[in-house]
Order: sequence, then C-alpha cells, then structure tokens
Amino acid sequence: MRQAFCLYNVADSLSASFATAKQGDLGTAALPYNFVFYLHQSQDQTSQQKAAAADAATQQGGAVSNGLHKVSLTLPPPARKDYAQPDQLPAATQASIGKLLSACGLQSDVEGALSDEQASKRLRLFVPAAAEMGRQRAAAQLGPKSQLSMVRTALRLGRQVTVGLSSSLQHKSAAVQADILTRLAGALDRTPDVDMAGVHLMVGEEGYGPDKLGRLWLHADASQALWSQYLKQADLAECARRRRLVSRVKDLEATVAQRVGVSMLYTSQQLQLQPEYIHFLERIADGAATAGPRSDRTMRQGPLQVLSERSAEAQAAGQSHAEQPYVAVCVTADLKQVYSALQSKGPAALAVLQKHNADKQRLEDFRHTVEKRLRIRRLARDETLQDVQFISCCKRMLYNSTSLSQIMEGLSFRISHTNLVSPEGTHIDIAWDFEV
Repeated sequence: MRQAFCLYNVADSLSASFATAKQGDLGTAALPYNFVFYLHQSQDQTSQQKAAAADAATQQGGAVSNGLHKVSLTLPPPARKDYAQPDQLPAATQASIGKLLSACGLQSDVEGALSDEQASKRLRLFVPAAAEMGRQRAAAQLGPKSQLSMVRTALRLGRQVTVGLSSSLQHKSAAVQADILTRLAGALDRTPDVDMAGVHLMVGEEGYGPDKLGRLWLHADASQALWSQYLKQADLAECARRRRLVSRVKDLEATVAQRVGVSMLYTSQQLQLQPEYIHFLERIADGAATAGPRSDRTMRQGPLQVLSERSAEAQAAGQSHAEQPYVAVCVTADLKQVYSALQSKGPAALAVLQKHNADKQRLEDFRHTVEKRLRIRRLARDETLQDVQFISCCKRMLYNSTSLSQIMEGLSFRISHTNLVSPEGTHIDIAWDFEV
C-alpha cells in the first residue's frame, strides 16, 4: 500500500530517534522534529477510509489536493525514559507515534496524547504529552505571529498609526489577531485622504469612539467597509486633544512628585483627567516650587495617592481600615495639608511598603530557586493565585525536584489552578495542588 510505503520512509528516518528515546539517553538531541510529507490514497481503500485519512491529515496541518494528502507534523525530541515503566516507551513518544499513524490514516493503539479536558493532575503523565502538544501549537502559530508583527510594523511605518487590542482579544490566537489587524489595514487603505498620523486605534468588543485617554475604539465584529466609513467621520482632533491632556497630566504628576519629595503621585482613572485634579497638580507644583521640598525625606521611596472628595470622606469616616503602602490626600488639599499628611502618615505607610516589598522579594526568590533547581526555562504565576498557593506549589516542586526535573527541563510553566496547555503553546499551566 502506498500509505504503508510512505509511513515506512518516515518511520525509517525516525527509527534512530525512537531507539534513543527507548534507551533514555538524550545525547545531543534537544530540538523538535518537523516533518512535511505527502500521502497517496490507497486504491483499495473504501470511501469512508479515504475520508477518515483526509480528516486525520487535515487535523495534523495537512491539505488535500489531486489525491495527495499533505501532512505537516511536529514531533518532540527524544524523551527521558520512565524508569517506573522500563519496558515501555515514554508517554510523549507513544503519543507521537500515535499521531503519526493517525495522520497516515492507520489505526493505532498507542494514541496517548492527553486533551486539555482529560489532563491528569499527575505531572509525570501530563507534562510529557503537554510538552509535545505545546510544540505542535507553537509550530502552528509561527506563520500568524509573523504576519501579526508585519501588519503592526506596516501600520506604524506606513500610516504612523499605533494599534492595540482589548484584553479579551489579546487572549485569542495569533491567527485571529492577525486577521483583525489585516482587516484594519484594509480599512485604512480605503481612507487614504484621512490623516491618521499619531492616532492610537484600539479594536474591542464593546463599541466605537474615543476613550478618556484619546484612543479611538472600533468594534471587532464590524466589516472593513464600516470601519473605513467610521474613520472618515471620526473626530480625530478630539482624540489628539485628549492625548495631549493625558501627556500634560503625566508631566505634572512627575513634577509634583519630584518637588514634594515622593517616589510617585497617582490617582484613579475617574479623577485623572478631571479639572479639579489638574488644578490640584498645578496648585501643589507652584507651591512646592516656592516652599521647596520637606526637610523630612522619609517618603522618597513611598507614593502619594490623591483621592476624590467622596473617597476622602469615606476614608476619614473609618470605612477603610486596612493599612496601605501609600499616603492619601484629598484633591482639595493645599500644600500645607499635603506636607502634614506626609509627616504624620509617612512612616507607617513606608513600613507597610517595605513589608510588601519583602514579601514580593520572597516570592521572587522562590520562583528563581525553582527555575534553577528544576532547570525550567521560565516559571510564571496566574494572577488569580494566592500567595500561599504559589508558595505551597513551589515547595512541593523543590521537594520533588529530582523526578520533576527529568520531565520539566527546558520548558516554560505557569502555576495556575488546573493543568492546561496554552492556546499558542508558549507555556504549560500546572495546578498548584498537583500530584507527582
């Protein structure tokens, strides 16, 4: 059979790799294997078998043309032997063989790749298969990622436009993001007479129009024609005015922080561009320029937060009891009140800040220790994870470092709540309460 002949050729080229994997000796092999080959339809196959083979080839990145099935397959490098099962190939190798046979339209009883939903909490079973799955996904994203980068560069250089995507769209695949920006480039091509230089375009899923920061939003589901029509009518002058205002506020904040003697000054997004906040910045900047900074420099490392009148009243009424690593003042305060607050509340705020920094450094030390001991490329953390959960996971990873380093070496992980492979194959999520 032609299919069997093609499989023989590929299997022959992989025989040395499989032998190496079975022996557990990795040697110098450290890179995945990328294979592209074509399969002929067997003349004695039924129509159902042909359809199944075509579907399998397509799932592996293949295409059907003139009776030939293109199979694009990425297989992992030889995996370390599982000494708990010395007579069996490593799980990742079994999964690779199964995918190879499936791509050739042949039945296989070694298909062992774990799906995201079926992923076990046992890392010795999950990680090898997840690593292979991540390589497959990363290889599939190379083209879209390159296209995404080229479109961004073309828009920046060709039209002097900065483009961005909402947080929800940033979690989409590179192919989806590239398609959105390609359509956006087409919409801009339809508006050659509109001066878009300096405009910051954002694509999201909520609506149209400029936001407080001067960014111009477009809806992701709209057509290219609708985008171009909207851009022709958009108030770009208002967007530019808001961007200039944002820049002026940031400059004033930096000036006040330097003159008053704090590390930084900030406020809420709701208050940042309001007239009363801008007047506060101008008032304090002028007063501090005349009076000079405080003689007490203890808050040089601490921030100053400016509250709205309502928030300040709530804090004064005792509705906020938690100690904070900053000093807060009301937007109506004058320079004397600001200096008084820094003098009375600064030491306590600085002590809290130093404790927070020490706790943060402790978490960083855990992360670096795990990376070094297990020889992990990068260890990240899910933002929703509690500190105690992160520390607990790091301690168990260090305790089991001897066995885990065999399957985790050279990979990127993120400690999260469940075992998953990232959509783009950039990292592997592991549950903080994993089982070895």
